[in-house]
Amino acid sequence: MYWTITFEDLRTKLRLKFGYEQHRVIQDFQTLAIIVGKVFGGSKDTKGQGGSALPAHLEGVKPVQNAEEARLRFAAVMRAARG
Repeated sequence: MYWTITFEDLRTKLRLKFGYEQHRVIQDFQTLAIIVGKVFGGSKDTKGQGGSALPAHLEGVKPVQNAEEARLRFAAVMRAARG
């Protein structure tokens, strides 16, 4: 049997692919954290990160007052995200 790539080539390709996927997941998580913070009335400023992460109608959302309100608001956001 003849191998067309070496073990080092395979290791390098796997490291690059794993690094790419790891950074993609981290970026997705950070984006989710920013959006959830905004939806639930977080005060984290995103102006230094390229502007607002949310549409204008979600800017200035009041913080939730209890767990039930948080659950209902999150459910509404997830329904809207599904389309």
